[in-house]
Amino acid sequence: MPFTQTATEAIWSQAEGHEMRSPERLPAGEPPIRVPVDRRKAPDLPTPGGGAGPRPTRGPGEEVGAGADPVPPLTAFVFGGGGRWGAVQVGMVQALLEHGVYPDHILGTSIGALNGAIVAYDPTLGGARRLRSTWEEVEKLDLLSSSAFTRMRSLVRHRVSLHGTEELRALVSRSLPADQFEDLAVTFQCVAASIELATEHWFESGSLIDAIVASSAIPGLFPPVEIGGFNYYDGGLVNSVPVDRAVALGATTIYVLQVGRVEQSLRRPTRIYEPALIAFEIARRTRFATALASLPPGFDVHILPSGNTIAFDDRRQLRWRDMQDTERLISGAHAASSAYLTQMVGAQ
Repeated sequence: MPFTQTATEAIWSQAEGHEMRSPERLPAGEPPIRVPVDRRKAPDLPTPGGGAGPRPTRGPGEEVGAGADPVPPLTAFVFGGGGRWGAVQVGMVQALLEHGVYPDHILGTSIGALNGAIVAYDPTLGGARRLRSTWEEVEKLDLLSSSAFTRMRSLVRHRVSLHGTEELRALVSRSLPADQFEDLAVTFQCVAASIELATEHWFESGSLIDAIVASSAIPGLFPPVEIGGFNYYDGGLVNSVPVDRAVALGATTIYVLQVGRVEQSLRRPTRIYEPALIAFEIARRTRFATALASLPPGFDVHILPSGNTIAFDDRRQLRWRDMQDTERLISGAHAASSAYLTQMVGAQ
């Protein structure tokens, strides 16, 4: 049965000679893709604003120094950004936990920072239920659907955004019982874009609310978030699907909870408005594609299917405040990811 490669599949295929297949395109009776990757050393990651930086990258079982014990295999969940499409990650988390897959590290960008932190607090099916409740609340609150008057007042107040961060902060506070990174059950980090340093900054200690809001501060919608004398915007500007950070932390099995964009290949533009959309999408995907193409030896990366493929020109993106399809997104991702994980187990 023929199938069409996605952009991500093409990258893997060119670099490795493998033919990647998503579960949705698998011929009957064939196992899903679970690619062991043979790569060179991952690139070093910047750590603006200080901090110890990531641990050295090591492959599974690789020893460091004389007499060192083999490095235990570690599993990471990587939560990408994606606004309202982040609802699909709820279904993915449920599927992973139902199949007995638990994280040692969780990395998050933008809406993936909030989703990831909730799972890091309680990496069980109870935590998955808490995450679903959060999205049900978001759907009911219609967080960004304020009146034109309210948005204009916010614009006058902040001068650079249509909304303040007050409601977002309140949502994070209600959804997440933990106040500090150190209170979480699983190691968690989230990324934001530093305005002054023009690079990514990883938050791994201190206030969770400040860090998550900074990681989610979409330019124009929210004002920059000031932390420690630096100002931050949405982490999706610098690392929308932070696979490379998971590698830097020593994870050897990585589950990518993406929102559906990387499942759809780009194409040559045919309409006047498409070049800008394609350019934006290339900028968004480049870091992720580069990370996949430069993975060190012995790593397994699972790009979970969203059940909600998003083309770069998908008109649904114009309705970015519409949360009415939240339940459909959750259930679709749960069904697609469950099918993938079931096939993966059967193939082992």
